[in-house]
Amino acid sequence: MELGGWVNRLKIFYDQKRETDVYNLGVDGDYTLDVLNRFDVEAKTRIPDIIILAIGINDSSHPSNPQGTDLSQFESQFNQLLEKSRKFTSKIVIVGLTNVDEEAGDHGYDNSNIEKYNAVLKTISANANLAFVELFNTLVKEDFADGLHPNANGHQKIFEKVKETL
Repeated sequence: MELGGWVNRLKIFYDQKRETDVYNLGVDGDYTLDVLNRFDVEAKTRIPDIIILAIGINDSSHPSNPQGTDLSQFESQFNQLLEKSRKFTSKIVIVGLTNVDEEAGDHGYDNSNIEKYNAVLKTISANANLAFVELFNTLVKEDFADGLHPNANGHQKIFEKVKETL
């Protein structure tokens, strides 16, 4: 993938400016609970100035998680993640969830379901007075590699929106 994903593009951008280090601690397939369980160790290792949280689409229902994470449980877990984040910094950015191309591939994700989780993130962000990067409906059919994962153009769009917020 040209320049890597959106986080790698952010890393390249800040490396060129020599302003800060960017670490991508995302793990494919993670749920919010997975991030919550490993957060302390990873944050203590790096002592972050800014934390960007981009998690939640895997909590929505899909073939590997047919029931999805209960919305109230998702909200609780994400709020716990914010509590942990605040121990390190007050600069926290929440990246909203992307839509998917439901017609491409057999990924099993559904936009109407993803929107519910995105709405929870928006509410959490508003209640906590945190920056929220709205991504839902940012990507169009041509921005996907497989209907679920962004291609180079899709990652560029996400990078631009996150950079703009920072």
